Amino acid sequence: MITVKHIYEADYGCEERPEGAPLMALLVLDRDGEEVSLTVPDSLIDELGISEGGSISTETFEAISEKSS
Repeated sequence: MITVKHIYEADYGCEERPEGAPLMALLVLDRDGEEVSLTVPDSLIDELGISEGGSISTETFEAISEKSS
């Protein structure tokens, strides 16, 4: 299992989120002792029920990795 260490709202810097672009979030994960960061649509986090301190399966990790930017 992969542990969800943190979920942050994506940082758009001094620019606003582009019109029509989905709200993104930064997932910080612990995968076998290695910290992995993925930027994914916030709606995907809600859809999959991912929460800080929780865990995700390898299959879920692979699915969200494909959708990360």
